[in-house]
Amino acid sequence: MTIIWTHIDDRLVHGQISCKWLQWAKADVCAVVNDDASKNKVAPVVYAMAMPSNVDLDLISIDNFAKKVKNGNYGEKRIFIIIKTPEDVLRIIEKGVKLKQANLGMLTPSPGQKGVVVSPGCWVFPHQVETYDKLNSLGVKLTVRMVPESTERDLVNIINSKVRK
Repeated sequence: MTIIWTHIDDRLVHGQISCKWLQWAKADVCAVVNDDASKNKVAPVVYAMAMPSNVDLDLISIDNFAKKVKNGNYGEKRIFIIIKTPEDVLRIIEKGVKLKQANLGMLTPSPGQKGVVVSPGCWVFPHQVETYDKLNSLGVKLTVRMVPESTERDLVNIINSKVRK
């Protein structure tokens, strides 16, 4: 098993994932790792319809994903992870899953929530800066890129210049 990409996106599965990211990554499995979505009875049906025919969907809780990875249940598959928040990325790592990178695709504010736009449609919120710092200290390469063909940007540099200024 190879985790080929970790993508943080509060929309989870959507057209950019189905039509661009999964094809770019040559993924065998799209692991949608989210505790709430894994309990939703409608989400598996909707997300499965959005998957390319050559990519398996695994809609799974954080705990169960970590167990599957540790037990080698994915075999030789190439795994593309979609996760909703940087805090959840940290939770996966704390459960023993090794991640080399995490890309911030899209995070948008809730009504009244304050944050800094780091890329069109992509925000960093003050309460998440400590999480990004922790991920960075663990050796996770943090990037911002909405679609594969856009330029990859270093999230730590962006946080230092736009959020900590």
